[in-house]
Amino acid sequence: EIIDVVASYVRVYRKGSREVEAVFEIYGDISPLLQQVYETRNAVALQVTAVLLGLYLALFFVVRHADAVIKAQELRRRQDEASLREARQELIRSEQFHRALIEHSSDAVVLLGPDLKVKYATPADVRVLGLPEASLIGLSLTAYACEDADCVMRLVPILKDKLEELGLTELYEKVELPLSGV
Repeated sequence: EIIDVVASYVRVYRKGSREVEAVFEIYGDISPLLQQVYETRNAVALQVTAVLLGLYLALFFVVRHADAVIKAQELRRRQDEASLREARQELIRSEQFHRALIEHSSDAVVLLGPDLKVKYATPADVRVLGLPEASLIGLSLTAYACEDADCVMRLVPILKDKLEELGLTELYEKVELPLSGV
């Protein structure tokens, strides 16, 4: 059987001199100590490996979860973009339809701003009033609907009542009584 030993030498000096008279060789069995060192080293290596493996698994699952979250968010983003594109296309189709409806209507329709000035006039307005469209835009409603201040005073409350009746009170609040342009 192989054993591990440690060797040491002890010198014996002659009395009163620095001359070596004898040397004792001492051996000690350190096999149990080395066995304990090997076992400790293996245990530490095993524990470190277990900790590193645990950390790796934890990071693996965190990254896997994060990847799933990112993929879900990307899918939702794409769906939202598609919905937004569809909504924009629907809005454009709706605007085109209503514009065509208004432009080809025989009714005279005027869109007014809060200052009661024309923001948009249909081709029927142009035919009825006999004015070019460019001269209608920016024209005060009272300039061609009323001839005097009394007419303006009667027209504005009627307009405000109609807006209130339609549930457009936010526009009602913005209507300003024009004092000039009559």
